[in-house]
Amino acid sequence: MWDYEKGSCGDSSAPLDLFDEQRLQLLAGCTVVASALSIAGSLFIILTYHALYTTWFLFSRVTRVAPFASHILYWLSACDLLTSLLYMAGASAQMAGTKLACHRIACIAVASLQHYFSLGSVLWAAGLALNVQRIMLTPSVHSATEDRAKLRAMHLGIWGACFINVLVLGAVGALGDAGTWCWIKEEYLTARLVSFYLPLCFVLLYHLATYLKVRQRLRRLQREVHDYEGDSTALVSLGRRFRNYALVFAVVWLSQLLNRLQSVVKPNEPIFGLYLAQSALGPLQGLGNAFVYGLSPRVRALLACPSEKLPKWLG
Repeated sequence: MWDYEKGSCGDSSAPLDLFDEQRLQLLAGCTVVASALSIAGSLFIILTYHALYTTWFLFSRVTRVAPFASHILYWLSACDLLTSLLYMAGASAQMAGTKLACHRIACIAVASLQHYFSLGSVLWAAGLALNVQRIMLTPSVHSATEDRAKLRAMHLGIWGACFINVLVLGAVGALGDAGTWCWIKEEYLTARLVSFYLPLCFVLLYHLATYLKVRQRLRRLQREVHDYEGDSTALVSLGRRFRNYALVFAVVWLSQLLNRLQSVVKPNEPIFGLYLAQSALGPLQGLGNAFVYGLSPRVRALLACPSEKLPKWLG
């Protein structure tokens, strides 16, 4: 998804061909740094999840039932981790003067993984909004059995949608050399729109709509007198965390969306500032989510007394 390498193995041209080598290196360097920070943030969330809710790392054994939102954030972080690794690999290759797009099989593989996990990240972010909506806007008693069933349905829906998406794109030959990087090819503009940017716009709007409803709900809670003040406090905390997650999601993806829109409208007049914002902000979802996650009560308690709460494999 990232266009960093000047020139291409094919005859296609890209807006970045208009930038000099120094600017291209700056873009690649920003992506490497941002990706490294995002990898650290995603690993923090994943390791903290295991420290709180499991005793083993790889073949995890559950010791405490994790909140439904923590499951969603865990898999969102896994997607962010893998996409950041791909961002870093691509930008590092560009800085070393290697043209990954020249290696057809490797390019198709990278394009497939990039699209799969980027789309997965977007869909798991939608899961966060869905969870907040079902808790705050349609309150009811949710049993552990119901949560497990819903989580299985989310896994099936999200991973299945990503797999079918990549399968269809691969079948029509849309994945590969995207001009300067490996993703959906430049000539498949409709495929880019339908398979990624429309879902992204939908999730951005869904986050906005959910946030507005949650804010309205929180204002009503603040005006009312509750018999169970603890429940009200928990809802307020949940609403604020979702607001922060939604803000991170918007900052990360809007920069890319605006840059892509400008590239389509005026492909021969690329704006370096937009590419720089995309390079610096695009991979940072893992880091942003880690800051929000680190402010939750459970994580703060873990960090305050790590020797008492960390499992043996971390001890």
